[in-house]
Amino acid sequence: MSAFLGLVGHRLANLPPALTASCTSLALGLTTAAPPPSPSSSSQKPQASAQAPTQPRGRPSSIAGTMLFMGTLGSTGVILFQLLSVRAMLTLLFGGAEPAKVYVREFLRSAGGRAHLDATLSAAEVQTRADMTRDWRYGLFCALFGVVSAGVPEEILKYLPAATVRWWRARKAAKAETKSTPRKGEAETAASGEMSPLEFVNYTVAAGIGFAIFENIGVIYGSLSGGNSAAELLLLLAERTISALPGHVLCAALSGIRGASIYRRRRSADDGAAGKRKGGFVSGIVDTLSAILPSVLFHGVFDSALLGLSALCGHPGWVRPADPWVQAGGYGMVVVMQGSLALMVRAAWREEAREQALEERTAGKKKAV
Repeated sequence: MSAFLGLVGHRLANLPPALTASCTSLALGLTTAAPPPSPSSSSQKPQASAQAPTQPRGRPSSIAGTMLFMGTLGSTGVILFQLLSVRAMLTLLFGGAEPAKVYVREFLRSAGGRAHLDATLSAAEVQTRADMTRDWRYGLFCALFGVVSAGVPEEILKYLPAATVRWWRARKAAKAETKSTPRKGEAETAASGEMSPLEFVNYTVAAGIGFAIFENIGVIYGSLSGGNSAAELLLLLAERTISALPGHVLCAALSGIRGASIYRRRRSADDGAAGKRKGGFVSGIVDTLSAILPSVLFHGVFDSALLGLSALCGHPGWVRPADPWVQAGGYGMVVVMQGSLALMVRAAWREEAREQALEERTAGKKKAV
C-alpha cells in the first residue's frame, strides 16, 4: 500500500556474496548447490571445476547498492506512479476529479490507523465511508489497484536489477568478442558474461528486501503520526514482518527463478553464447513480462483481498478490522497465500535445477562424441 505513504527512510546492508546466497537459500527453503555432475563420464569433473569461477555471484557492493537504490529512488518512483494511476482510475470509474479526490483523501486518512480514525471521525463521516465502500465501482477499483498500481510497478522494480545486470554483461561480452585483439581481462569478460540462477535470485531478492524495508518504514511512520498505542505499533510491526516482507521476497525470488529459466532457454535455442546478443528491445520486454507475470498476479490478488477485507468493515484503503473473527480470517488468508507462494517458489527452483542439470549432461555428451 505504498501509494499513500509520504516518507521513505534509509538502511544499507553490506553482505558478502556467500552469506547473501546462504541467507537467500535458508529464507526460501531452497537448495543452492549446483546440480550433481553426470556419473556417465568422470572426465567432465575437471571441466566443471574450471568453469565454476566464471559464474559470478554478485559483489557485496552490487547487492547492497541494489537494496539501497531500490529502497530509496525505486520506492519513490513507484509511489509517484501509484498516485497518478490511482487518481486516473478513480476519475474514470467515478466520472470526475472531485469524487477521485474524496476517495484519495479517505485513503490517506486510513493510513493513520484505526485509533486515529476513531478519534477524528464523526458518526456521519463513518457512515459516508461505509457507503463509499459499498459502491460496486470501488470494488472494481480495488481489483485494478492490486494489479495495476501495486503488482506491476513493484514487481518490475524488483526484477529490474537482474535484467540490467544481464543486459550489461551481455553487452560487455559482445564488445570483447568483436575485437580482434581484446585487452587483458576482456577474454574473461566474454567467457563469464552469463548469469547463474542463484545470481538472478540474489539481485531480485535484494531489490525486494530494500523495497520492503522502506515500505515498512513508511507504514510505521504513518501509524506513529496517527497516535496509535504501543501495542498497536507492535502488532503492526509483527504483521509487516511476517507478511509483507516475506511476500515481497518470495515474489522477487519467483521472478528471479523464472527470469533465469527464460534466459537459459533463450540462450540454448539461439545456440549458446550468441543467444545473449540475439533479440532486441522487444524480446527483452517480453522476457521481463513473462518472468514477473505470476508474481504480479499473486501480488495483485493479495493486495486486492486485503482492500476488500477492509471494505467489508466500512473503510476505504487498509484499516485492520476491529472484529476478532474477521481478523482471524484475514490472518488465515495470509498464511494460506504465503504458504502457497513459498511452495511455488520451491517447485520452480527445483524444476530449474533439474532442467539445468539435464542441459549440462546433454552438452557433455555432445562434447564427448
